[in-house]
Amino acid sequence: MSPRTKCPTGVTSYYSALQETFKLQSRILTGAVPHYGERGRNDEERVREFLRRMLPKRFGVGSGFVACSEPSTALSRQTDIVIFDQLLNCSLFHEPGSNVYPIEIVYATIEVKGCLEKKDIPKTLDSIAEIRRMAAQKTYVRWVNKETRPGSGHYVVQPEPFNEPLPPRSYVFAYAKKGWPKLLPGAVFI
Repeated sequence: MSPRTKCPTGVTSYYSALQETFKLQSRILTGAVPHYGERGRNDEERVREFLRRMLPKRFGVGSGFVACSEPSTALSRQTDIVIFDQLLNCSLFHEPGSNVYPIEIVYATIEVKGCLEKKDIPKTLDSIAEIRRMAAQKTYVRWVNKETRPGSGHYVVQPEPFNEPLPPRSYVFAYAKKGWPKLLPGAVFI
C-alpha cells in the first residue's frame, strides 16, 4: 500500500475523481457483462444511484415513460432516467422495471449512452423533443377562494386549472465518445 499523497482539493479535483470512478466502473464492471442490453442497464443504474446520493430527497430518480394528460398524446419512448417530484407526487404506474410519470411532475430526463456516437444523436434529440412537446400541454390545478355572489362575503373553494409550459431539462450522459473532440471542443467527456 502506498502512502497517501497530497492531492489538489476543490471542485475540479472532485469532478475529476468522479470521472475516473465512472470510467473504472464502466470499463471493469460493465465490461465484464457479455450482454449489451445488460451492460446498458448497468450503466443507467450506476448513474441513477449516483443521482440518488447527490440530489435532495424531494427529487425521485427512476426510469420509464412520460405520459401527458392529453388523451391523444402517446407515451414517450422509454427514458433511461427520470428526475421527478417525489415529495408531493408519485408515478402513475409503478412496476419493477419501469414506471409511468405524468409530465407535470417531471423535472428532468437523462439519456445514458455507453458510447455516444454521431448516429445516436437524431434518435436522442427526437426523444427530447417528444417530451418537450408534451410539456406544452401540462395542466395543473390550484384551489382558490371564490365569492359565491359579489359582495355576499360567502366564499367557496374551487379548482382552477392553469398551464405551465416550461419543459423538463434534458441531458445526455455518455461514458465514452467516438469522434467528438472536433465537433464539441469544449465538451467534457468521462
